[in-house]
Amino acid sequence: MFHPAIGAWNVRGFNHPDKVLSCKRLIKSFKLDMLCLLETRIHSPALSDPFFESSHSLFQNEDNLHNFHLSSSGRIWIRWDSSKLNFTPIQVTPHMITGNVLIGNCSQFQLTIVYAANNASDRRDLWNTITLTAPPADVPWAILGDFNCCRFGSEKSAGSSLHHSNLVYLNNMIFANGLMDFHSVGSFYTWFNQQSVNPIYIKLDRTLVNEEWGKRFPSSFCYFQSPSCSDHSPIILHPGVSSQSNHRFIFKNFWTKHDNYWVLLLNAFSVPLNGNPISHFCNVLRKFKRDIKNQHWANSHSLNILLDDLQAKQMNILELIKVNPLDAFLGAALKHINLNISQATSMLSSWIVQRAKIKWLQHGEDDLKFLYAKIRSRVSSSKFVVNLFACNPSNSREEVIQSIIMYFQ
Repeated sequence: MFHPAIGAWNVRGFNHPDKVLSCKRLIKSFKLDMLCLLETRIHSPALSDPFFESSHSLFQNEDNLHNFHLSSSGRIWIRWDSSKLNFTPIQVTPHMITGNVLIGNCSQFQLTIVYAANNASDRRDLWNTITLTAPPADVPWAILGDFNCCRFGSEKSAGSSLHHSNLVYLNNMIFANGLMDFHSVGSFYTWFNQQSVNPIYIKLDRTLVNEEWGKRFPSSFCYFQSPSCSDHSPIILHPGVSSQSNHRFIFKNFWTKHDNYWVLLLNAFSVPLNGNPISHFCNVLRKFKRDIKNQHWANSHSLNILLDDLQAKQMNILELIKVNPLDAFLGAALKHINLNISQATSMLSSWIVQRAKIKWLQHGEDDLKFLYAKIRSRVSSSKFVVNLFACNPSNSREEVIQSIIMYFQ
């Protein structure tokens, strides 16, 4: 028996296009059926905006549930593919959403998503609430998210030392409900303070399961992915099982971020003028186009490869930091990798936005008759000018210009 692929990620803000793009990449990479976003920093009024809803959609057949009405900071937002699963809420609080997940005719399981408070007292209330929502022993149960504290002193490196009183309440809740840390791979520390001088690493994010989960889903495991554009590692609750399009030449805005682009541009336009200026200009553009198409960085797929490579390097550095967390060189290297990931994500986001505008102009909405009328008018105007030259090749330049002016009056 297998459960759907589920992710949980403290994205630290979901308004920026870079964060939306990173979430979509995560869904595509792990073929997620559900993604639980934490610390979205989105307020309830934004959800009533149709543009916001469409631009922040993650799944094709999306359904969602949030606790924004209980929190001003937009703490938890669960998104899932409604064509693959159904999520029925049991209890929603400011720091927790618990519900049942059902796939087709398969038996359901209970899922709890948490985003614990920074305050220890509020966290104790959350642990008590989790205990009250515990399912019967024969129901699989998984709890995942940002617990905002760790279980053991060994799960934190540098910073202020952890007092036993800060750890005992979480462990009591785990023991009382018969839970255990789910076996995992990937990053050990799931949070980094983004400082190279005084780095702090700690395991704030985790997955807990009951005994029945291991019986029902023996092949599943938990994967802590590299944090990418956030300071928290995404959690992938993996079930343990494991398009081609036509292209035409389109100028991509992110090319201008490459130094090689400007080298090619200068080389193309530094060719001495030969013959008719218009013909020479067209030849220069053709050569420039050929030169760009031969570059590996011209393909938007190269940005995905670059991001994958950067995230792999990020993961390697995090593994080294786990062994030697106080190494200043490793902290500086991690910060440098994080900056490169941010830049590459911004470039890819730029291309996604540009491509979206092109497709919008091609397909549009049914009620955009005014826009289409303008587009048809411009196309007709262009054809008129071409026909004017073709039908009257003997006309002087002044006569052609006068005819165009009269046409548009």
